[in-house]
Amino acid sequence: MTEICHAGRATAKPCTNTAEVEHAKSGAPLCASHARVLELGEEAGAWLVVESLLVEAITQAMEAGLGGDPLSLLTRARLQAAEEAHSLEVEMTSITPERG
Repeated sequence: MTEICHAGRATAKPCTNTAEVEHAKSGAPLCASHARVLELGEEAGAWLVVESLLVEAITQAMEAGLGGDPLSLLTRARLQAAEEAHSLEVEMTSITPERG
């Protein structure tokens, strides 16, 4: 018997795709799309942490009266982190399979 993807199996609309891979951390069988969504989610989460740390650094620099090049660099880095996270979230949404 072919195993079905475990994504959403405890919900009213579980994934009905055939499991193709095993999730590296949990060992759960997943379809390729849900496996990729989990990878992208982890990467997007990391970028959101980076963005949050940069927002904190920018705020502290502004409160300390720092400006100029260091502040511009932090601001650009923060915007890039936000763009990377958003891009990954869009990709996750576009490849998430429809359920039931």
